[in-house]
Parts: sequence; C-alpha cells; structure tokens
Amino acid sequence: MSDARPLVWVICDSPLLSPLLLAACEEAGGAGSVVGDAELALSRLKQGGQPALIVVELMLGRETGFRTVRRLREGCTCPVVILNGTERASDAALGLSAGAQRVLSYPLRAEPLRELLQTQAANSTEPER
Repeated sequence: MSDARPLVWVICDSPLLSPLLLAACEEAGGAGSVVGDAELALSRLKQGGQPALIVVELMLGRETGFRTVRRLREGCTCPVVILNGTERASDAALGLSAGAQRVLSYPLRAEPLRELLQTQAANSTEPER
C-alpha cells in the first residue's frame, strides 16, 4: 500500500537537524524524505521526481540555501521554503528573490508547512482553464 501523504524533500546535511525537520514535515501531514544536498535533489528532479514541497536549510555545507533555491527553480515547480537560523530581514529578502515561497526561522513549526501543502494540494486538483 502506498503512502498518500504529499512528499516533502528536506535538503539538509546536518545529522542533528534532519530528524527534527522530518518530524515537523510529518506533523504537517507530509511524508518527509531527507535529501542530503542540492546535487542529489537536482539529480532526482532530472529523473522525474517532483515533491509537493521542498524545505532547504540555509547553511548547507557546499553552498548556501539561496543558491540551492535558484538552481532548484530551473527544474521544479513546487513551493520551496528556506529554513534560516536568524530572523534578519535581509535573509528573508534574499530568499524570496532567489525563488523561495517562504523563509522560516527555527524552530521549524508544522503550521506553515501544513498551509503550503494544503495550498499545493488545492492547486493541483483545480481543473485547467
């Protein structure tokens, strides 16, 4: 039997944060899957993978979350959220200009993710005009 919950990719290379982020995705009603870095996410997108939502940790080891979002936008139409350890307005502005739908701060709460998943589900069931 397949899991009917929407798939949420968590791009995070921290073994300490990943389980916490997955728990927030599960609480939001999604089926979380850790994708360790941008290269793996981009590879999955090229192979036809398309999650309902992507959560990107801002401070990735190889590149910033801002650059990751820009690269993801080339092959992904789903909402992307940047998760940031600060609440600096400049980070939020950079995240939005990179293509993120939202820039959230720690601790990650389920409610904003739930809202995005519900919006994505509603948009995917609307008939094309």
